[in-house]
Amino acid sequence: MTRSADSTAPQGASDLKRRFRKAREHAGLTLRDLAARSGQPLSTITDIEGGHRMPRINTLERIAQALRVSSGWLAYGDGPAPDWYAAAEAPQQDS
Repeated sequence: MTRSADSTAPQGASDLKRRFRKAREHAGLTLRDLAARSGQPLSTITDIEGGHRMPRINTLERIAQALRVSSGWLAYGDGPAPDWYAAAEAPQQDS
């Protein structure tokens, strides 16, 4: 029995993936930069951003610190979102 990629993705991975990517891009970091700054292997960073891995809490805390966001917000969307995130997620209005 084989599983599709979607069925093996951890629950909540798509929301984490979106917050993760937005925070990394806002920080102006490449995947490689974030790996170096957080002390995590590049494969871990790539898997998290790709939605293939839910990080352990200690990994998440290091990454959140490198991105300058709270670990609760990054992982679960708990607590207030950074100001820049709210602005980035707001619907664009045509002039």
